[in-house]
Amino acid sequence: MYNGRQTMLVFVDSFSNFVSIYPLSSLHKTKVVELFRKFMLTYGQVKHFVCDSGTQFQNLPEEFNCIVCPPEDHQGNGKVERVIQDFRRHMEKNSKDKSISVIIDSFLFKARYCPASEGQTTAAAKFFMIPEESSLISFSNGKPLADSTNRVLKVNQRVLAFFKTGIRWRPGTVIEKLGNVIYKVKLDSEKLISRHINELLLL
Repeated sequence: MYNGRQTMLVFVDSFSNFVSIYPLSSLHKTKVVELFRKFMLTYGQVKHFVCDSGTQFQNLPEEFNCIVCPPEDHQGNGKVERVIQDFRRHMEKNSKDKSISVIIDSFLFKARYCPASEGQTTAAAKFFMIPEESSLISFSNGKPLADSTNRVLKVNQRVLAFFKTGIRWRPGTVIEKLGNVIYKVKLDSEKLISRHINELLLL
């Protein structure tokens, strides 16, 4: 995809909807091959890559097991197209005062670690097949409720902090324990907040 400033390569796992986005320094096939290999080295062997018919995806090495489909084939690449549209909207809202890397990271946090709706499994939990930290929290109308789980967070742990408005879950780092169940968190935006443990999810 091209966002007006830079071209990016987008991967979406068909089973979990787990998203990865890599900025491309050029459209040369060697750069595309490098990122395909980077994805596989990070996340493991892929059974098949489904790509559109762009020239940069033609005749890729056999190790990638690529299936090429027409650009308008919604069954083949519809998930990627939806992610691209979501990411473009995210870019429009955040492109004025943030770098590309910060925008990508904030989008990936939401896409991977925030469930699409109450009760659903996150993309990351499905992709890595791990128990969800969010299962420790009960929800009512999208808001976390108190639970009896005896959880303890540590300084420097990465978390998602709950907000009542705007972006509901925002990434940050625990910097101090203020009480038995209250923690001070430094958001990735540099803002300092305090949250009850039931309003924090581990990343």
